[in-house]
Amino acid sequence: MMYSLHSSASFDFPATSGLTRNAAAVHSDNESFIQSTSSSSVEVRTTTETIVESAGPASASESLAEMKEMNSPPTKCLSPEKVPCTFESNCVDELLRSTYLNQLQEKIRQEYENKCRDLVVYGAALGSKYEAWTRSTEYLAERMIERPPGTCFLQFVTDTRNTGDVLSADGLQHLIVIDPARMPYINNRRNTKILKMNPGFLFPWADRVIWQDAKLLLKANQFGLPKDYLLHFNRTIERHHVCSSYVGLPLHRNAVGNSQKVNLKAHCKAVIAAANTRPTVSDDIDVLRRHCKLYEDMYKNSTLLSSEVFHHHHPFVDSAFIVYDMRSSVCRNFNSNFGHSWLKEIHCFSDRDQVSFPHVVASSKLRLSPEMQIKGMEFRDRIYIDKNDNPMIHIAKRSCHWYFRSFARCISPEQKEITDSREGLSNPQRSDSTSQLNVAVIVAGTLKRFMLDSTLRNAVGPMSDLGVSVDYFVSLTTAPAKAYRSSSVYIEHLQPDPLLPVPTLDDFVDVEESIRMRVARERAKVGALAITKEIDIDTEPMLVNRRKLTLKKHPNEDPDQRFPILDDRNDDTSQRTANANRNLLRLHFAIQNLWEAVTRREKEENFRYDYVMFLRDDTLWLDEFDINNVISTDADVIIPSCDARDPPLHESEFNDHILISRRDTADVFGEYYSKLFDTDVSACMEQLPDEISQDGKRGCNSEMLLKWIVGKENMRVSKLGQGLLPFQRSANVKLPGGLTIQCFHKFCQSKKDPMIITDDRLKRIEMCSKIEWQQIFEDFSWSKLPFDHLSWSNLPFHARSAAKTLGFGPVMWDQGNFLPSSFGKPLEDMSEFEINALRTLGYLTLKGKKEKNLSDGSKLQPEKLTQTRCSLNFFGLPRSFKSMALPSIVQNILKPNSIYHCDIVVHYYKIDFEDSGRYNSGGKIDTDAFSDFINIVNDLAKEAGQSTPSVIIVGETKEEFLMKYGEHVEQFQTAINPETGKLKYFPWANPTYKSLKQIENIVMQWNSIQTAWQLMEDHAVTIGSKYQRVAFFRSDAFYATPIDIFKVDKDTYDYNNEFAIIPGFARFPVNDRMMYGPTEAVRIWATQRFERLEHHIATYEFEGYGMHSERYMEHEILPAIQNETGHEVIENVDICFYRTRAGYSVLISDCSHPTGGTVRGMEDIDQVALVESIVHLKCIQNSTSDSFEELRCSNTSASI
Repeated sequence: MMYSLHSSASFDFPATSGLTRNAAAVHSDNESFIQSTSSSSVEVRTTTETIVESAGPASASESLAEMKEMNSPPTKCLSPEKVPCTFESNCVDELLRSTYLNQLQEKIRQEYENKCRDLVVYGAALGSKYEAWTRSTEYLAERMIERPPGTCFLQFVTDTRNTGDVLSADGLQHLIVIDPARMPYINNRRNTKILKMNPGFLFPWADRVIWQDAKLLLKANQFGLPKDYLLHFNRTIERHHVCSSYVGLPLHRNAVGNSQKVNLKAHCKAVIAAANTRPTVSDDIDVLRRHCKLYEDMYKNSTLLSSEVFHHHHPFVDSAFIVYDMRSSVCRNFNSNFGHSWLKEIHCFSDRDQVSFPHVVASSKLRLSPEMQIKGMEFRDRIYIDKNDNPMIHIAKRSCHWYFRSFARCISPEQKEITDSREGLSNPQRSDSTSQLNVAVIVAGTLKRFMLDSTLRNAVGPMSDLGVSVDYFVSLTTAPAKAYRSSSVYIEHLQPDPLLPVPTLDDFVDVEESIRMRVARERAKVGALAITKEIDIDTEPMLVNRRKLTLKKHPNEDPDQRFPILDDRNDDTSQRTANANRNLLRLHFAIQNLWEAVTRREKEENFRYDYVMFLRDDTLWLDEFDINNVISTDADVIIPSCDARDPPLHESEFNDHILISRRDTADVFGEYYSKLFDTDVSACMEQLPDEISQDGKRGCNSEMLLKWIVGKENMRVSKLGQGLLPFQRSANVKLPGGLTIQCFHKFCQSKKDPMIITDDRLKRIEMCSKIEWQQIFEDFSWSKLPFDHLSWSNLPFHARSAAKTLGFGPVMWDQGNFLPSSFGKPLEDMSEFEINALRTLGYLTLKGKKEKNLSDGSKLQPEKLTQTRCSLNFFGLPRSFKSMALPSIVQNILKPNSIYHCDIVVHYYKIDFEDSGRYNSGGKIDTDAFSDFINIVNDLAKEAGQSTPSVIIVGETKEEFLMKYGEHVEQFQTAINPETGKLKYFPWANPTYKSLKQIENIVMQWNSIQTAWQLMEDHAVTIGSKYQRVAFFRSDAFYATPIDIFKVDKDTYDYNNEFAIIPGFARFPVNDRMMYGPTEAVRIWATQRFERLEHHIATYEFEGYGMHSERYMEHEILPAIQNETGHEVIENVDICFYRTRAGYSVLISDCSHPTGGTVRGMEDIDQVALVESIVHLKCIQNSTSDSFEELRCSNTSASI
């Protein structure tokens, strides 16, 4: 059925593109006229009239009355494209009456109506950049898609290269060529919206339609897009009985920057910020700003339902993937009218459709289903209903977003599963088109014992680094379970991984979102994730039946006392064994549920895992796991040898703390719960020696059962040393007030390839069973906080300083001075200063011997203890890093600042060789030298009496850089100032700028600085604590003098965190190579260079200096810091560092340049001897061009 578009009038645009469209001839069956540009800017409030028609809950007059009540001022259309419309209220209908679009509709109908009635999956790749993807060999590579009859995959393209292709490179997408000159808009972003929001116009004969942005397809496997689109339709539309389905906008820096909320302000700010580095995010950023403010002003003071929907329910979506149901007239009309209303907002305002979506929902009188208006709704799926309570729109929970790599899987919950859209594959096989290794990691247990961070960091991450595709399956319960050794004091004080958020919701969806985000950071996918109160085994038929039989034989016993483990030596062991049996059965029943998800993934996605890892919930990885040690064996099953354990394993036991299986044998362990019921456990007991069985009172324990079952299955077993499986089962024990102590719950060791712990912090971890827990809990008492009645501003200086030491800030303190969760660290890792801070604030009272130990005083000044959280950030290309830069960084940056316990962030470029350039003869680059960094930081922290800070090191290839900034580099290198006819950005007026390559170097440096900042901000979010003092250092520098990031000069400290510091040398006219100071000041220095560049060039009084870095810093960046943050920028004349160059060299004249200035006292120093004393190499001086002195060093003077 084809839609009636109100009339048969034609509305076409001339074939010639450009600004002539602003005075387009509009033809009608009844009249012809010319409409000018000015008349297209008709005053409108919003698209309310059309929106009301879409949902039908109110008349236009009612809607206008509401808008009047909301005090929304009349607003002109702001769009930069003034496409004329005869009647503004029906502008979208007029656009669709275009002769060209109707011709396009008819062409599609003739070609695809009889082929694609069941489902159309379509997108648009308009323009040469996007269109090139469809011809790329990487486009949809290795992605197996279900293509049942009646389904078509279509892609609109512009065919700018006149290739005449009708299929994409992978053969999946049918290409439909459109003529952009005959589309309504000049900008293809806007033309794409016409196609995106009108599925009923383009495909009126299709039952189901799915829109997916072309950009998603380039990373389809990474994003986890559906393999079966009909199944996806069923899991969204059919499950929720709605007309359309979207995905929630994620809590991700790309969507909302550093905000912890998904709302209009955060999203608009993120998009506008992105425009600084990617101008194509919108065709007019100023219009976007005004558009965002329009909505903010419109809804901020209203108490109406629509304002409640907009501001409190926040129906924000990512519109790159939309599912439409077109089978009923109700849904066809709703989707058509909703799309028209949405498109009209875009026609009149910004082209960012995600900004408009919440307004269209709110003003359509749709509302969130009452049953979903509960705490934590932002973490959950949402259904929006109409005035008659009919569900119309589904928004999938934001943690399902493709940024987190498990989109299609996440859409489907583990309960009430819709498993198929057609007959399934009976024998799934891994695609022959890929040699990638596929690994499933399965974890089941309790949230209370759960350890996530080390598994991701030391197991999943290293596998991803090797190119392994890792899927993470996890099932956790929250209800307390009776432990086998329940008398152990510490068991009652276990806590989950400290990096997980403290749960605030009964269904733990906030914890679920955090897990999904963390897994995605390691480039892995969540296969299944379930957090439930408990695993119900009491209704499981096999166990119910066994219990009945047991009670008949032993009516006075606990029915779980004898299966699967038996220990009937006395009443105590019998009851403990019954508890252990229930826990064991719950564990394997949870694993079996996860296994069903594993096999379902294989079936749906048409592949097969190569290996499956079964882990315990309390697995703590102490070092990186190398899966090559598993692949190199020909065994079916890999387990820890654990042959040096104390007490030792019995010869009848296999260690069951971890098990890795080839896929061919993994079903036994995935279905181990059922396997236990098929196993003759008495036969296992019969083969035990008498000293263990004790006349039939003891049967096989879990480790014996494992060996028995593996033997019966004739599996080949390989036992690896603990050094090759570097984990231990551990516990985080929570002390009152939020402190944690970590201990080993169980400890495995091997004779061959033993695990050798080198990390000093890990060396201090003890066996849980050897810790005097009773004594510990007696030694710590927790009292009423003496300052809990005072606000932050009224805290005494010493109390505020102590609070800052613990990570408090004004907001956190005033909201309730509970110890920050980010401070959860083992007591033995705390410095004396942190313990003193706890005592000052009344969190902790130490008694007896511990009190005496803490009264010895400290070498540090008290003020230094109170400094705020800090980060040392390094950026750039690591020229001569290991030989020249690193020794000086250790000596003069890390050591002087180790007392502050700053975290460390490094962003560098993975470039092995550098060509010669300005002041640089080129040579090999130390790209692997950062591997020493972490050990050095650990040692320095130990010397300073501090726990090891966080160290984040990220490398970026040249190719990755060019993917982000290649277009900008080209623009900056070639753009012409139309007024002068000369290069706009290249500093042609400065003779030292001789090559366009220098522009690329500048952009690379800015990107490195900005990326390091983002890594730091991301980590701050992870630990739940913001940095207040931040420093940025070049990685290609030899630091000749000590740099304390709180020093203003050699005699003055900035412990009040008031000043931003830059070096006092190399002033051309200022030094742009380093800064430290308050976070808000350094933020401008680090992140706003792209953003402020245009303003600088437009307002700088001298022509021809464009991106001259130092002049830009002096004219734009430093004044912005002082004017916008209030922090004064001060030059420290005691700082000196030399730029390093590839090939063991430094420019030692940097700190004593006749024009740039001289560092205080540097003329009295033998700089050659200074360098040699730090790098321990022989060096000689060599003059270069441009008045620079180079110092070249080597192991022997003869080789220089």
